[in-house]
Amino acid sequence: MSMIQSFGSNNDSRYIRNSGIAVTDKGKAVSFAGVNERLLLNSVVGPGNFETGPELITNGTFELYSGTPDDGIKDTITGWTSNSTLTGVDEITLLSVKSGSAALKLTRGTGNGSIKQIVSVTPGDRLCLWFWSAGNGTVGGRYFIKDETNSANIIATTDTGAISTTYTHCKIVFTVPVGCNSVGIYLFASLTNGASALFDNVSLRKLYDMSFLFWFKRVGAIDGERLYAFCRYNEGTNRMWAFLFDDYVGHLRFAVSTNGDTSSTPGATSVTIPQAGRWYLGAATYQVGSNSSDFLYKIYLDGILEGEYTGVGPMFNGTAPLSVGATTVTNNEHWFSGEIGEIQIIRGKLLTSDEILSVFQYGIPFSWANGTVIAHYDWRGSSDAHLTKDISGNGNNLTGSNVSVANQVSGASPYKAAVLEWTTDSRLVSRSPIIEAR
Repeated sequence: MSMIQSFGSNNDSRYIRNSGIAVTDKGKAVSFAGVNERLLLNSVVGPGNFETGPELITNGTFELYSGTPDDGIKDTITGWTSNSTLTGVDEITLLSVKSGSAALKLTRGTGNGSIKQIVSVTPGDRLCLWFWSAGNGTVGGRYFIKDETNSANIIATTDTGAISTTYTHCKIVFTVPVGCNSVGIYLFASLTNGASALFDNVSLRKLYDMSFLFWFKRVGAIDGERLYAFCRYNEGTNRMWAFLFDDYVGHLRFAVSTNGDTSSTPGATSVTIPQAGRWYLGAATYQVGSNSSDFLYKIYLDGILEGEYTGVGPMFNGTAPLSVGATTVTNNEHWFSGEIGEIQIIRGKLLTSDEILSVFQYGIPFSWANGTVIAHYDWRGSSDAHLTKDISGNGNNLTGSNVSVANQVSGASPYKAAVLEWTTDSRLVSRSPIIEAR
């Protein structure tokens, strides 16, 4: 980490200053009693999601169209261009949808039933195409991803694998080729004459590497229960990621849902079982793969790599609230009992082991080179609004559910501090950790 302004200038409020010398204060934390207390962010502010860029597909839910649904005649679908040939049909259906009121129905006649949408992209970006699809019980639909700039295949025509009449979640990860500025997304019916395929909730977004930091102190025993420290983990098929004390023993786990439910939850688990009554720095990184089977997950405790896993991804492209202190699954909240200190979520950067160790020794900086702090909570201030404020400046402020300044704990985390020394022009010239008892 750079020594220059890594922790802000010498007038940062997080430091107790004496001329050019500062000592990081002990910070604040929020105490959770283990039932009916949590903090929520219901809607992410800013471009895209925490974990992905803005939506690139127009009308991926197929709610905007002109024509008569389910009449066997081609409809005009906003944002999409018909690519059907001969007697192939692309139309809107209201009879079988994944969500909302409409879905796309493609039927093969003597030629293809298909549509396409061309979007602008940036070379080198890693993108994911998500959609829900269903077949007729025997065959399903197909898709094709094309480099429109150079008229070349990125992914050749491929079966979705969604044969069942029940919708299946599909995800395709790819990298935009060098020199490619536009990509075509093509959706097809099967090759069987007369067969139809359904598509809904089509989404194309940029994927980001992610890093997470948080201080925590658990109290009491696990008692055969999972405890969720903070997460985006909601009802049904809207589960994304979570930091939890898993396996009914107490290992810290960073878990990701790739399908929005509990059917696929890769992640990384600590070897160490964090002891109750002691502060720890938890950290995790999520590295986007070149395809959907080589994502890398790592978890750290107190700056030490504790576990890693290479497997499927990406995390589900959902809308689950950010929740601190519990999940948002009704009657299955898994309430956390203990104290949670400073939290930071970083997009577009994989923290290295050295950087995470530096956080353990010196505290969490306001910003990072080559990454964006998308949310940052330090639980300071004397009002509820200040307590739950996102200090990254992105406006991702939390709201308290039975949590207020009455839950604020002073002198909590981190349990290590540092002496920082600046020159008069705010250049950070030295750092010395103060090693304290736990």
